[in-house]
Amino acid sequence: TAIMDAEHERRLERDAAVRDVASGEIFYGYGDDLIEPATGVAYRRLSRKSDDFPDARQIAGRWYLPNRRHLRPDELVAELARAHFRVLWQFPDHLGSLVCVPDETESADDRADPAQ
Repeated sequence: TAIMDAEHERRLERDAAVRDVASGEIFYGYGDDLIEPATGVAYRRLSRKSDDFPDARQIAGRWYLPNRRHLRPDELVAELARAHFRVLWQFPDHLGSLVCVPDETESADDRADPAQ
C-alpha cells in the first residue's frame, strides 16, 4: 500500500478516464497504468492475458494486473485499526512509513467473533 499524497494526486489523469463497459467502473490514468478511485487499487497494464497472472483482469478490452493500493494516511490508519493494529508512529516525511503493533486492548473473545 502506498500513500495517496499530493505527489501521487498529481499523477492522476482524470481527463484520461476509462470506463469499463462490462463492470461500469471508471478508472483514471495513472502514468502508464490505471487506478480505481473507489478502492485506490492501481493496475499495471499487461501486453496480453497470461495464466501466470491469475489476478489479472480485463478493463476496457485490455489486460491489467493489480499491483498496489493508494490510500490517504487517515484511511491507512483506519484500515490497520480495523485489522486490530495500533499505529505507534508515522514517519513525518512519508506517512506510509509507520510502526504498528497488534492492538491488545481487545479481549481474545472479541477477536474470535468476526461479527464484532
